[in-house]
Amino acid sequence: MAKPLMSPDDLEAADDWDGALRARLRDQEASPSDKNVLVKLAFLCWYVLAEWGCLSTKGLDEREYTRTLRSVSSVLLSRFADDADVSWLLGYTMSLFPWEFGSDVPDAERRARELLEEAHRLRPDDPVVALVLFANRHDTGDEYWRACEAARPQLARRFPGHGAMDTYFRQVLDRRRQ
Repeated sequence: MAKPLMSPDDLEAADDWDGALRARLRDQEASPSDKNVLVKLAFLCWYVLAEWGCLSTKGLDEREYTRTLRSVSSVLLSRFADDADVSWLLGYTMSLFPWEFGSDVPDAERRARELLEEAHRLRPDDPVVALVLFANRHDTGDEYWRACEAARPQLARRFPGHGAMDTYFRQVLDRRRQ
């Protein structure tokens, strides 16, 4: 009996990064215009690159993750330019590791700020977008903490899966005053 294929989220949860990449690339091939497929593929590549050396990356091709991240990000930005979720996610990831998006780091940093501002313009009442924007601006005043409090109850619903992206954002965006 053939072993059932694991989902990309299952592969990510099992730290099978190459298997997850292959599965997400198959999903992209099957649904090249599916925003969620593209977002999850971009996030996977960014996450593996951001955590390179901390994750088990033996045998992985760093150049493939970089090429895929840049290519998929470009597709997302061209096809979903007015999508708040694409804007905040790419703005967030680009702001933390701008060099992964190209050799012009100042340009990537500027683009990250623009994406976060655009996401906030598109969805001004979204506390997740607000907390990411305020954190990027290093504005951690009362407005930031109100956004953190408002976002917390939304995290499990907004990021319900067990793959890398959902797990990451449930943890990273659950911010509390010390």
